[in-house]
Amino acid sequence: MKYKISLCISALCFFTALLILMASRTTGEEALASRIAPEILRFHVLAESDSTRDQNLKLGVKGLVLDYIHGQVPEDTDKEQLKQWIESNKTSIETMAQDWLGGHGGPPPGKRGIWRTREPPIQ
Repeated sequence: MKYKISLCISALCFFTALLILMASRTTGEEALASRIAPEILRFHVLAESDSTRDQNLKLGVKGLVLDYIHGQVPEDTDKEQLKQWIESNKTSIETMAQDWLGGHGGPPPGKRGIWRTREPPIQ
């Protein structure tokens, strides 16, 4: 009987330590996220569906746009400058994405929602 009690207490201590470790790790990750969040510009490309084809098209557009931005914008550009650059080049980015989709079997132009955004347009 004492063996079972000792085993239960040991297991309880182990799981308590594990929970404390997981909580401290999560707290550290949240702290890091809150420190870097003001410096990050979130960029999302949405697919028409979850199909493999649409997901591949999404990744292609995302890669194309990110490569274009990286090639055009200096590395020392801050978040606000980048937002302004993207807004001022929105038409050329959209045209480039539309052309790429057209050449890779994407949906017809009337069905493409290239620049659908929620408010605020760029975070």
